[in-house]
Amino acid sequence: YDYTAARTETYILGAGSENDPPPIIPTFSIARSPEFRNASYSRPAVAYNLFKKYLGREKFIAAIQRYISIWNGKHPLPNDFFITMNNAAGENLNWFWKPWFYEVGYPDLSIHSAEQNGMNKTLVIKKNGNLPIPIFIKVIYKDESIDVFEEQMSIWKTNKKEFTLKFKSEKEISSITIGNPHIPDAVKSNNYFEF
Repeated sequence: YDYTAARTETYILGAGSENDPPPIIPTFSIARSPEFRNASYSRPAVAYNLFKKYLGREKFIAAIQRYISIWNGKHPLPNDFFITMNNAAGENLNWFWKPWFYEVGYPDLSIHSAEQNGMNKTLVIKKNGNLPIPIFIKVIYKDESIDVFEEQMSIWKTNKKEFTLKFKSEKEISSITIGNPHIPDAVKSNNYFEF
């Protein structure tokens, strides 16, 4: 059973809807069950999985252990957690914390354009939603061989809205798909391009 994929799928069912308030909203102010479940469990779980993938397992565990050691027996607030994680990671991750935990929004990437001019291949990915997510690109060639390209979600930390991938291949592309079961994407209909 793939818990991460299942949680991601549960989250995107309501992502960006009225049932998807930012997790920072106090739970006592959320009257309806779907809102409570999404803000308290689904969206944070997905965000933490993305955060773990971004840091890497060892660095993530070290950061969590640092947080536990500093705040054990105390009463931390959400910002205490975010600041401790920033310090443990050695970088300002507010570009991630702010949209995922404080803002209304949803994750959505799309294939804006795809071109192949001989060996030169160009793919433009557009960020439609405001929640940063990593880029996973699967290119299938006419001979059924596959190439995979990945970019960390930090590619969006400067608020850019597009990412351009340029690569070379002698093979002719048949189709391109972005995303995978561990990456939340609220609109999957724009994740496929066929030549």
